Amino acid sequence: MNYMTIKEIIEKEIRKNIKNIKTKPQVIQSQKEEYGDLSTNFAFVLSSSLNIGMSDAKNIITEILKKSPLVEKIEAISGFVNIWIKDRVLYRVIREIKRKGDNFGRINLGKNRKILIEFVSANPTGPLHIGHGRGGVYGDSIARILEFSGFSVDREYYINDVGTQIELLGASIKARYLGRKVPEDGYRGGYIKEIAKKIPNDAKEKDISFFSSFGYKEILSWIKDELLRCNVKFDRFEYETKLYENKLVDDVILSLKGHTYTKDGALWLSTSRVFDEKDRVLIREDKKPTYFASDLAYHREKYKRGYDLLINLWGTDHHGYIERLKSGIKMFGYNPERLKIILYQLVTLKRGGNVISMSTRKGEFVTLKEVLDEIGSDATRFFLLTRKSDTHLEFDLELAKKSSPENPVYYIQYLHARACSILREAEKKGIRLVKRPELSLLKNKEEHKLLIKLSLFPDEVKASSLFYEPHRIANYLLSLADIFHNYYHQHRVISDNRKLTQARLFLVSCAKIVAKNGLFLLGISAPERM
Repeated sequence: MNYMTIKEIIEKEIRKNIKNIKTKPQVIQSQKEEYGDLSTNFAFVLSSSLNIGMSDAKNIITEILKKSPLVEKIEAISGFVNIWIKDRVLYRVIREIKRKGDNFGRINLGKNRKILIEFVSANPTGPLHIGHGRGGVYGDSIARILEFSGFSVDREYYINDVGTQIELLGASIKARYLGRKVPEDGYRGGYIKEIAKKIPNDAKEKDISFFSSFGYKEILSWIKDELLRCNVKFDRFEYETKLYENKLVDDVILSLKGHTYTKDGALWLSTSRVFDEKDRVLIREDKKPTYFASDLAYHREKYKRGYDLLINLWGTDHHGYIERLKSGIKMFGYNPERLKIILYQLVTLKRGGNVISMSTRKGEFVTLKEVLDEIGSDATRFFLLTRKSDTHLEFDLELAKKSSPENPVYYIQYLHARACSILREAEKKGIRLVKRPELSLLKNKEEHKLLIKLSLFPDEVKASSLFYEPHRIANYLLSLADIFHNYYHQHRVISDNRKLTQARLFLVSCAKIVAKNGLFLLGISAPERM
């Protein structure tokens, strides 16, 4: 039997008693204590749909909720109905948290449907910068949340190891190897010199393809190491060269024959007939396929693998690429809606108030490795997950290094460490957690607030999964930490009242569980000591 949250039960009760309205009622956490634990603005929908006054709409909802065994109190203000939940209902929730432990918050939204998420896929022409890092941790967290929500998820990295940028990489390395000037449009920076120094002395007569192959393999090993340091793992690495070796690009060109035409010596695909604003070149005048051609071959292969959903995480500069790719997919006869493209905005990295440049070819950027060396994986991941993917992100390195409540990841991890410390202290005093404490002793407003917040964790997991938004978990944990630390400062957990102590220790242990589960979804550690 699926676990239903308090919010879901209330939404179901409203929906069950109001027929013939397509819009589903939504219940959210109230922002202020005076507005209850939860609230709904469904009266607005009801008033409009049934053509009745707002007062009548609120009365209908109020009468429904009065019958709910979950609800302690209801209050209608303006267009909102505010809801207070009974303490004994919340006691059942924390017993559920304790029973499920690491599995609390898991839902079966996916029903084991298969998802392939492709992310990072940075060209192996230079070290990863912080923008790539954002794509990496965002994709990894989405994968974690989807798995936690009952989906079967595979993670994939697509490597563009052919084409102009790889040739330029080889030319740049060879120039440094021979002590010459790097080509004008080549790659610069210390990493090119570093690679050149690793090449054997007898390679002077080797052609550029040798240097290209040596260089991109070296860089790819850096990329893999940096991602692992950032707790980002992949199930599969796919190479563009394999598409050519297996003649899959040629197959795609043939399969699209009815949608192509020749113009100015090039082969064009009529993508403007589908979703695109204009047609696109598949084969250039020099008879070389474009990146678009190989991308189509790659995505056709992904469709053939039988996933229920394909997710691509791209930088916002690829926005114009979406319609042409989906046009090609439709021409193959596949459903383009099975491909979800998530765009993420750039990251502005600041140090001392100065914005740091991010140009790979000029060699003017701070690598992901440097950021990890300076602030560690946990802080890096958290700061990259605090905003929606389509929102520009400013990364404050100085704040990320602070070991104080000003630093949000420190503040959240300290919740877990503090809970562990409290439980250790209780054990030293001979006070052990009991399975059935008198939870009715948890009745002050700070305890009620903490109980409500803990109960909402599965709802945050569901929303994060439905909308592919890990920042919801980050924000939830920050709010939970604030509530927990405030509770700790106002009330003694371990006191002379044995029964009250046992009840509060039970509550603390549940906060620890939820904090750990939430940090796991963000790929961040949950330290027991700080």
